[in-house]
Amino acid sequence: GAAQRPAAATAAGLVLDYTLSMQNAFGAVASMEEAARNDILRFLNPEAAVGITVFSRDDKKPLVVSDLTTDQAFIRSELGQIQQNYITRYTSGATLFDALMTSLDKYDK
Repeated sequence: GAAQRPAAATAAGLVLDYTLSMQNAFGAVASMEEAARNDILRFLNPEAAVGITVFSRDDKKPLVVSDLTTDQAFIRSELGQIQQNYITRYTSGATLFDALMTSLDKYDK
């Protein structure tokens, strides 16, 4: 039979890495934000709810920048402002596991 198109996602939690290793890799943060904005959001159902969780320091808990919202224009706007609005200094540790757990706890309802 004909190939079926996969069902469009109804919700997505973006977990973004702003650690020192990302800051030191030329263009990594910009590429990550661009991929979130132009690749991930583009393939979601336009009515899908999206949230953003970021992590940057091993001495600071991950931050929920945006709860789930269907306002994808707002999410796109936030993606361009995270660095200047939420990220302060950097330490060497990555808290990816903590960020994933924060995102799952927040959005898995």
